[in-house]
Amino acid sequence: MLSTKSLLKFTLLGIVAFLIIAPGGQNHATFARQAQAQDQMLADSGFRPDKNGFGFENYGNSNKPVNLTPADVRALFGDQVCGAVNGDTCTLIPPAQQWMDELNNGMDGGHCDGMAAVSLLMYSGKLKPSDYGQDSIVALPFTGNDKLTRTIAYYFSTQTTAPSYSGIVEGTPSEIVNRLIDAFKNNTEQYAVSLRKRDNTGGHAITPYAIVDKGNNIVWIMVYDNNFPKAERYIEVDRGANTWKYTASTNPNEPSALYEGDADTKTLRLKPMSPRLLQQICEFCAAKAASQAPEMVKAILSNKVSARVSVKSSYFAVTSVQYNEIMLQPHQADNKAQLLITDDQGHKLGFQGGKLYTEIPGAVVTDVDSADLFTDNPSPVYRVPVGIKFTVTIDGSLIKQTELTDISMFGPGYDLAVEDIKVDPGDADTMTFSPDGKQISYKPSASEAPTIVLGIEHSGADYEFELTGATIEKGAAINASLDYDTGRLGIHVSGGQNASTYGLVVRRIDSAEETFGHDGLSLDSGATDYVEFAKWDGKGDMPLSISSKSDGTIDKTATAPNDKK
Repeated sequence: MLSTKSLLKFTLLGIVAFLIIAPGGQNHATFARQAQAQDQMLADSGFRPDKNGFGFENYGNSNKPVNLTPADVRALFGDQVCGAVNGDTCTLIPPAQQWMDELNNGMDGGHCDGMAAVSLLMYSGKLKPSDYGQDSIVALPFTGNDKLTRTIAYYFSTQTTAPSYSGIVEGTPSEIVNRLIDAFKNNTEQYAVSLRKRDNTGGHAITPYAIVDKGNNIVWIMVYDNNFPKAERYIEVDRGANTWKYTASTNPNEPSALYEGDADTKTLRLKPMSPRLLQQICEFCAAKAASQAPEMVKAILSNKVSARVSVKSSYFAVTSVQYNEIMLQPHQADNKAQLLITDDQGHKLGFQGGKLYTEIPGAVVTDVDSADLFTDNPSPVYRVPVGIKFTVTIDGSLIKQTELTDISMFGPGYDLAVEDIKVDPGDADTMTFSPDGKQISYKPSASEAPTIVLGIEHSGADYEFELTGATIEKGAAINASLDYDTGRLGIHVSGGQNASTYGLVVRRIDSAEETFGHDGLSLDSGATDYVEFAKWDGKGDMPLSISSKSDGTIDKTATAPNDKK
């Protein structure tokens, strides 16, 4: 039972908080407005939204922020992501460039995870507002503050990288509350809270700062939601029923505004900050984790990463396995197209008909938090162990209108992608990525003109190839295969009746970057074009060989002029 002094203290706190409540929380029935005499502060970090949160709200790419740059990717992973270095300028290896581009595109729905992380790191003093132009975080401007938006993008990206993603804490609502109470009282770790729908769609990250007992087994996790600057908001947890709920809008009647879960959903999660302060493991670099793992493990065992963070067991799984990382990046925030991965044994990974499948042995699903809960639907990052063959399907059964999206795969030293895919309602486009990153095949449901990307990091020069606007008729498939040893890129369209056209861009990265580009190349039905990139001098025309019947016999040769000279 609270003492008379404690009752007076919490009543006065409620009155003071009521007087200073910020706009945006009024329809959310905040702690300050509803403080009662029986309320008990179970734990308090001292963070407050009106002083320790950003003064601007969560934003997407329409605001034209500067997101990740090559320098930021280098800071994340080290020099191994640089194919060439000229002073402070890092030219990224092709997989790193593709990864950066896809991550930047994925921030279009919002930067919530980065904002939650940076607000916590500034509160703890690990980052300083003064380094970004003001003495307090709430006074930091958004417009023109490229250094700040790059930092927010940097920490946003760490939710998809190891060891950060391996530290996510899952549990029942009561277990999450207990973990936060311990963290606030003992200063053991800083956590962002991740919220998702029951079907694991949606995704938003916010900043918890206090736990309030409201009586009758009800507690409030007080949070700073970066969609509502300076406002006090809360997640309500019923410890008796082991359920939670959060209203994602100032209007409770907003469609899909209420998020809720229970002990079985595991959709209320915690994201620790400590792993994000380490250099991240570059899973798409050829050297991968082997050279980095010992130092990372030492950091964990020496408690530079808190032992309370559940990374110890999952971390070793992450660093001992090489993955192919598959990402769907829609061109719009409120996307309904979903990705399904199927291996040779019929195991499923991803969404089909709105249901999440996690059947592929050893595969990992990493959720991405992006924006406000009732409009954005970021796709997870899927990791399939290298060596497993699989097919990717874009499921358009739930969409109501045409959507544009990209599909990328990153493995140790290579990347493959199909970009600018037009998905119509009911479509089921399929693509096959070879487990070694050397081949890609794409079969659309209707005529398409996407961009096909293949990139490789190598002991010699690195290469990235783009087949732009490749025309593929309905029922046909475009196939591209890379043979570094012979210096050939093969391009073949199967199942079509008509000739296809495409543009070709080749980037070679050695001590410097050299680029070839030419549009309007033609490929006859059933033929294979070979791009003889090993014979290219880095400036002039690109040698081509053509096998008219795709039987390995070269029937003629040609050159394509370089329009990038």
